[in-house]
Amino acid sequence: MENKPKKKSIFNVFDIALILIAAVLAVVIFISRSPSKDAPALETGELTEGMVSYTVEITGMQNGTAHLVSVGDKLVERSHKWDMGTVTAVEVVPTTRRTQNQYTNEFRDTDTHLTETAIITILASCTEDAGNINVAGNQPIKIGQSVRMNGPGYYGSATVIAIERGSGK
Repeated sequence: MENKPKKKSIFNVFDIALILIAAVLAVVIFISRSPSKDAPALETGELTEGMVSYTVEITGMQNGTAHLVSVGDKLVERSHKWDMGTVTAVEVVPTTRRTQNQYTNEFRDTDTHLTETAIITILASCTEDAGNINVAGNQPIKIGQSVRMNGPGYYGSATVIAIERGSGK
């Protein structure tokens, strides 16, 4: 009589349970990081409940580059590719720097002739939780915060300078 060795299974019950838990956790993380499906669409361009209009400032753009920003551009966050909203207004001004007069020790703002500043107003769907306003894609925005954005043909690190929430909040 011959004793045949038993074949061992590659996976046991404990391994299968760990794989299932990891898969469920991955699905939950993916769903929580994706843009909210309940947020209203940006079709009308009006500020309604569940929407936010915020203004950002991108300074130090090379001359001519700031003019690439136009109304209707879709902006995305550079790292995660989250939807940051649609451009509703653009103002391009010369970049100013605060300089000191060496003789009088007075400070004044002077225009730099090599760079421009784009002041961009953006309309986006949003959610609020724990004191944060999150635009689609779970990107929190606060006044003074730096946000890295991509647009068609331009990018920059923008500073949030104003926020206006939709009605009902």
